[in-house]
Amino acid sequence: MRISNNLSLKIVTSSFDNKGHEKEKINEKQRGITLIVLVITIIILLILAGITIGAITGENGIIGNAGNAKEETEIANEKEIVNTATVQAMGNNKYGNIEEDKLQEQLDKITDTGKTNVQIIRRKLIVEFTDSHRMYRIDENGNVFEYVYAELPIMENGSAFNNRMGDYKTKILTVTVLDNINIPENVYKIFDVSKNQDETVKAWLITNSENADMYDLYIGGEEGVEIENCSDMFREFSGCTNINIENLYTEKVQTFDNMFNGDAKLLELIASPTLVTSKATSLQYMFYLCTKLKSIDTNQWDTSNVINMFGTFRMCQNIEVFDLSNFDTSKVVYIDYLFQHCQKLKTIYVSNKWNNNKVTSSYNMFQGCTALKGAISFNTANANDITLANYETGYFTFKNIE
Repeated sequence: MRISNNLSLKIVTSSFDNKGHEKEKINEKQRGITLIVLVITIIILLILAGITIGAITGENGIIGNAGNAKEETEIANEKEIVNTATVQAMGNNKYGNIEEDKLQEQLDKITDTGKTNVQIIRRKLIVEFTDSHRMYRIDENGNVFEYVYAELPIMENGSAFNNRMGDYKTKILTVTVLDNINIPENVYKIFDVSKNQDETVKAWLITNSENADMYDLYIGGEEGVEIENCSDMFREFSGCTNINIENLYTEKVQTFDNMFNGDAKLLELIASPTLVTSKATSLQYMFYLCTKLKSIDTNQWDTSNVINMFGTFRMCQNIEVFDLSNFDTSKVVYIDYLFQHCQKLKTIYVSNKWNNNKVTSSYNMFQGCTALKGAISFNTANANDITLANYETGYFTFKNIE
């Protein structure tokens, strides 16, 4: 009996222990499954949350799209304002032109004074909204386009460019600086003439259509070309008849020495208004031996920092009038040979800006200017130096620019 009882007890105990273990295993499995489900649920929620946040804040999200829509609406409104003002400004001009002051007047009527600013940037008529700082370009036909200001590509200095042209420079018939790099298929030769040799400014030669022995030279950069030193740039382009540098920007240039020196066949130079001389300190021999050139537009030149005008217009034998009324010569020291042998020169206009106070060297300034007449007429018996560089007792003619 004892043994039997003991056995029964063991059996009962064993049965109890097995069931207990099974329940614990079942609970552990359940907990495991629950934890996995929880983790999966959390992951799904995170994914959904990420999608939702992305849909709201992403680049193409609700907030981004709303912002883009707002900006597009503002741009459309601004363009409409500019377009309306342009139409009014053109309508009020009998020639259908757009004048800066008239355009600004119309914009002020629509937006109030100070809300817009009309300006010329790189020969383009630009309207800037002062609050948004967005800009709009107006073309010659009155069409309105968005405009983004960007730094101009920089060209290598004048001497380096001249050397790069090598033997070609005597065979170049025309030169044109462009505001693009649209190189045609019939190009003869292409040069990288950028300052950093990164192809942002290129020059290319095309065989001239009328003279197969000569070339047309083009220099191009997006929106134009900036240069920092013009020395020798087109020096001894001895076969060149036409140079158009309207898209060459010279705001940083300090020296223009010999820029067109030796261009004896040059008939036309198109430069104004981009030939900026406000930083210039030297114009030495800039137009020396341009014997066929009939005019040079210097009306907008700022010479307030120029020290050296040695031979600037020497041997410009076909020019009859120099309008130097905007020339401030208060810093000029060297002015020798300035007009020497300008044989057809009749009149030199200057204003009260002309100043001889710092000039120390003026040898043969007027030598050979036999047609010249100002307060007095040229006479070989007269002095040829700075003593006659005035409009009261000398060879100059006064022009009031105020």
